[in-house]
Amino acid sequence: MNYDASCSTMDSPEMPLQDPTMTHQLFQLITEMSADEKRIFLKILKGGAFGGLLRKRRNQTRVNSDVSGSTMDSSDMPLQDPTMTHQLFQLITEMSADEKRISLKILKWGSLKSRCRRQHLRKPVHMRVRYASKDGISSGVIRDISLGGMFILSRKDFSLGQGIQVAISHANLGSVVWMAGDVIRVTPEGIGLRFRSINQIQKTAVLTI
Repeated sequence: MNYDASCSTMDSPEMPLQDPTMTHQLFQLITEMSADEKRIFLKILKGGAFGGLLRKRRNQTRVNSDVSGSTMDSSDMPLQDPTMTHQLFQLITEMSADEKRISLKILKWGSLKSRCRRQHLRKPVHMRVRYASKDGISSGVIRDISLGGMFILSRKDFSLGQGIQVAISHANLGSVVWMAGDVIRVTPEGIGLRFRSINQIQKTAVLTI
């Protein structure tokens, strides 16, 4: 996917956003991204029309490393979430107004979320499930599930980031399989849960539902 940041004219039925407003919106959207979404957005900036901007920063980083006597190339190291957030914030402050408008379109169209979702296809289900939270053992109904997480229909009160243990049990399993996750979405219908990790037994439990 390539986005042309060199275009200076853009069709927009809305009033053009001013640069400080776009910067604020981009910062807000980035803070709400998952680590996977940040990683994908960085790849877009590295490989697409914004690539020259990022290469300029990486070259400057190498110069600074040489001056300080460091030979480690940070671009070869796996990026952690705070590092990715910092890099994205820095790139945004160096973008032109047109580049910021294009970045906003990329994020507001939801292209990053759709690309993340394609990695873990959701399967619609309707299955009762038990889960353990800070309030004890409760039950709900799984509305959909993937190898990345699930949505549980529930009227209980939850908070973002809350940890939950879910017990998967169905006819194709010989025993109950527990899976740990964190609440990443809260709606009036229930919660979106992202699995912290998934081993082969847990993967089999999800795929055989």
